[in-house]
Amino acid sequence: MGYKHNPNVQIRAEDGTAISVNEHGSQVQITQGHYDTHAGDMYTIAGRTSDLGDGDSVDLLMVVPDTAVELHTVMSMSTSQAGYGELWEDATALLAGATLTAYNNNRSESDASTLVVYSEPTSLTLATATRLDVRQIGGGTKGAFGGEVQQDVGWILKRDTCYIVRYISNTGSTDVSFEIQYHEHA
Repeated sequence: MGYKHNPNVQIRAEDGTAISVNEHGSQVQITQGHYDTHAGDMYTIAGRTSDLGDGDSVDLLMVVPDTAVELHTVMSMSTSQAGYGELWEDATALLAGATLTAYNNNRSESDASTLVVYSEPTSLTLATATRLDVRQIGGGTKGAFGGEVQQDVGWILKRDTCYIVRYISNTGSTDVSFEIQYHEHA
């Protein structure tokens, strides 16, 4: 006569949140991002640009709507040569560029993201914007090799605000890829 355990046992708080217990009677813990993926609230936007010259830049415009949804982002960039990445808040652009697709990380969910990201916006104005972050990527000198940088914590973006994610190449023939992961909370 062995011990039988119901793997669907959960301890629930008054607000409906639950702590799951596995088949061994141990509490199951997952990261917030993992939970948000299962809940259908985690999204990813990724892309790549090739052959940037010395001093060339690539920009992404993130438009955060004025809604009750809160956006928590974690961004990463990797490059084939040296350069640096920046994050600017309260930027303006006259033309947005092409819309990038935000994919729900739970591929069984079909809901759309509230965040809209555009590639290559034009007529950028950063004079009144605030540079929130700047990171050196790669060797740091002309001709040095590339690298990768990723945030550990990320940013909760301000509602009704535009952000610019920018990469500036320090050398010629640079390829850059980017990833913006974020989860949405009402």
